[in-house]
Amino acid sequence: MTLTDSDDDSHAVSTPSLSKKPKCPPREQSFKDNWLQMTEFKTWLSKRMAPDGKMKPFCKVCTCWLTSAKTSLKRHVESQKHQGNVKLSRAGKTSSIDQLVRQTPTSDATTSIEVKLCAFIAEHNLPLSLCESMVTLIRSLFPNDTALRHVKLGKQKTTNIIRQVLGFDYLKEMVSLLRSRKFGIVIDEATDKSVKKQLAIVASFFDVEKFEVQYWLLDMVETEDGTAAGIYAKMKESFHELNIPMANIVGYSSDTTNVMFGPYNSVSQLLKSEFPHVQIVKCSCHLIHLVSSYAALKLPKSVEDLCRDIYAHFHRSSKRQDVYREFQAFYDVEPHKLLSPAQTRWLSLQECVNRTLEQFEALTRYFTLTANEDPSHSNDRILASLQNRFIQMYLEFLSYQFERLNAFNRLFQSERPVLHMLKPEVENLIKSIASDFMKIEVVKSTKPHNLNPNDVQHHVPLHKTYIGQPSTKSKLKQRKKIWISFLPTVRTFSLKASSKSRLDLT
Repeated sequence: MTLTDSDDDSHAVSTPSLSKKPKCPPREQSFKDNWLQMTEFKTWLSKRMAPDGKMKPFCKVCTCWLTSAKTSLKRHVESQKHQGNVKLSRAGKTSSIDQLVRQTPTSDATTSIEVKLCAFIAEHNLPLSLCESMVTLIRSLFPNDTALRHVKLGKQKTTNIIRQVLGFDYLKEMVSLLRSRKFGIVIDEATDKSVKKQLAIVASFFDVEKFEVQYWLLDMVETEDGTAAGIYAKMKESFHELNIPMANIVGYSSDTTNVMFGPYNSVSQLLKSEFPHVQIVKCSCHLIHLVSSYAALKLPKSVEDLCRDIYAHFHRSSKRQDVYREFQAFYDVEPHKLLSPAQTRWLSLQECVNRTLEQFEALTRYFTLTANEDPSHSNDRILASLQNRFIQMYLEFLSYQFERLNAFNRLFQSERPVLHMLKPEVENLIKSIASDFMKIEVVKSTKPHNLNPNDVQHHVPLHKTYIGQPSTKSKLKQRKKIWISFLPTVRTFSLKASSKSRLDLT
């Protein structure tokens, strides 16, 4: 038994074991280009390089790699995943590359419309919230325009286009122009609603190609220091950041405050000391306002207060306006509203004075009745001014003076260049004012800047002082003792206006 077991064991050991042969690795089929032409494959199959560096089939609908075998491609076509993705792509109407190329002109036209609408809103200072309604309106006017159908212009998009597209393009064009030519600058300081001081810098030059004067907003910067040194430092900093040489500046203008045009430490003096070639020109419109305001200090303040009080009486009361319309109809005057003068421009008082003169009789009768029914301080003050026999004469004198001064002001508010007319117009204005109280032969024979309005020897007699045709008619109706006290005041107005204009405008 032992031997038998040992024999079996030895037999088992001596018998060689049978081992399996290793299998050959499967051969991967290469991609066949003719698959791309087959009807069942060509709409979704593409040949792409796989991450392993080999060219393999790729499903554009399912965005997945496939095995390089025709049977595998057929199984993929019949799979639920592929069929579902095909339905989704058809529902989404995915455009082909050819369609996208054909849509490029429409896209460019749409962009052009959006940019032009934004430029229109910025040019005319319209609210940005208007863009959506504007697009809807234009689209309704041109319903067949393909480009308009794709225009999408909201408030945020409009803001971004104005700031990041139009703004950069404007700045780039402006800087390139100012770097290569001479120009003048106009600066002004203002305070916005947030009580922050801002300095605006405008550059102007004559464009030979367009044959017109161009005005460009160079910069608007915040400045905490309102002194001449602070304003000039901010101006230099702005030119340095834009890399525009200040040596190109040939002219400077601004309002005529001491900070801007003072004789000692002002922006004009600082600029002139560093660049002596710069021509300094004061603002004629601002100067004529200062001349008239300075001369008006010699007139009774009640004249200006009357215009303001009358406007305040009717301003917020529809009942008072309705009652006054009855007086206008009874006295056969035009149903015009009463006006209020501006706070910062004294020459705006002309329209108020003319309107008050037009309605003078109706106003006097109205406030006579109102003061009796409602004897308040304001009503009594207005009635006392209207019944003052000098008030109408002062109003008529002011109307005459206003017309002359505002005619000069309107001329230099023109959009066309009128700098060549400044000298003769200033000389005519000085002579015109001086002729009211000085001898005509002296005014004609003397140059305007040599006229001395304070020389009493060249004054005409007091009763020959010219005060305008309407005031002269009113004066003749009054007794001599009354109007003789009126003439010295208005003569002082003309004298001060002539002196101030001769000093500031020449």
